Amino acid sequence: TCMSLLGQSLNDEATPDKRQKGKMEGMIITTLLLTSYNASSNVVKWRPHLETAGRLLMHSAYYQNNDNTDTIEFGKVERETLAFCRSWFFSIEIIAGMSSNWGGTMNDRDWKVMELWIEEDSDFLRGMRINWKNPNIDNEGVDDFNLMLGYSDKLAIVLGRLCCVLRRARLGEKLKLSEISWFLTQLECKEIKEYYLLSHTGYLNKDFRHEPSLGIPAEAVEKFDDIDLNGDIVYVSWWDICYQAHRMSGIIHTLTKLFMLDRNHFLVMNAIEETVNLLKFLRTKKKIKSYALMMFQFCVFLVGKWTTEIEHRSLVSKYFRDLHDFGTIAARYSMKKLERLWRNEDGDQEEEDIINY
Repeated sequence: TCMSLLGQSLNDEATPDKRQKGKMEGMIITTLLLTSYNASSNVVKWRPHLETAGRLLMHSAYYQNNDNTDTIEFGKVERETLAFCRSWFFSIEIIAGMSSNWGGTMNDRDWKVMELWIEEDSDFLRGMRINWKNPNIDNEGVDDFNLMLGYSDKLAIVLGRLCCVLRRARLGEKLKLSEISWFLTQLECKEIKEYYLLSHTGYLNKDFRHEPSLGIPAEAVEKFDDIDLNGDIVYVSWWDICYQAHRMSGIIHTLTKLFMLDRNHFLVMNAIEETVNLLKFLRTKKKIKSYALMMFQFCVFLVGKWTTEIEHRSLVSKYFRDLHDFGTIAARYSMKKLERLWRNEDGDQEEEDIINY
């Protein structure tokens, strides 16, 4: 899809105006492709590409004053392409802000602008079937499930703000307790904690039947017959698993990186146990078909990093083996890092600027 968009945008037969748009679109898409390709490389650096993509996106739409009214012009990039690229950028930037030792590339001021894009782009992303309206929520607002992110727009806002605070903490800024506590309050509030598409636990019983009227594709659910302790058939709702995994990543990071709690603290242990409950699909002996498995690798990495249980480490190891079979480059790197940590060889020092993407 990305290469197709790039080819169309750089078409030599386009009009001069479209060629100008195409050049900007081509630059943005190319830098995002380079970021994605190099995210797990310790040879070619992804960070300059991601930062460039962010700057191009910031300048791809500009405000003009017309008769004392602020209006926005999207003359430099086609509107649908802009929404697509912004969402792609968010998917990498938030993971970078959470998983890289150096954080993401955007500062607080940048994020305040970008936060507005999430609601602004919602209709365009729905039209491209990237955003899906939650069938359980009637009110209009920022509540879509974004396939490129793997979670809802509202959760994206919270995790984006968390990345900004993590960045400030890495720079040595002293944070207020109320500022840190806000994240736990948000991540545990009913609206975010109980958000779901098919099941807030991520699992559905044997009586589940897919209803096309809900607007959720059948491939978002997978059937398992060997993960329930009673031997019953269980259906896994991959979108719900992915959503909750990212929510739990935010909680674990807040506890360990901001509150500075160690792995033996009961709050950290409870968060790890809750996250492991999401991963019971790893008990299966069959080959998992869904590429959704690739969407929440950072969450599983955090479980491996902070757990004290051998059983949890076994599930984490299986996850990254399965992920490696999908061809994910980061899986091998993550597993090696965890194995060093489990052997007490690595501590918390992470020198390489690699992200779980």
